[in-house]
Amino acid sequence: MGQQVTHLDFEVYGPMAISELQKIAEELTHSYDVQRVSIHHRTGAVSLKEIAVVIAVSCVHRKEAFVACEHAIDQLKLHVPIWKKEHLTDGSYWVNARP
Repeated sequence: MGQQVTHLDFEVYGPMAISELQKIAEELTHSYDVQRVSIHHRTGAVSLKEIAVVIAVSCVHRKEAFVACEHAIDQLKLHVPIWKKEHLTDGSYWVNARP
């Protein structure tokens, strides 16, 4: 049985993260019928029940908005330099690549 996660820590390389998030937003406006987009990812300590990322898009049709949001989170996870560290009851570790 694995250890329980107590909280998360997110670290970010700010200038590159902002640039990549802007690219994602621009791609959404060109590839989908997105009127407006906002993407925000928390940094620092985040408890397990808190929200870590918010993506909001406005479109004429809701289905396209959902597809655009899904694309945005997938691109964020692939390209934005944000790293997650899981803190356990006894220690911690970086998920995927370390900063």
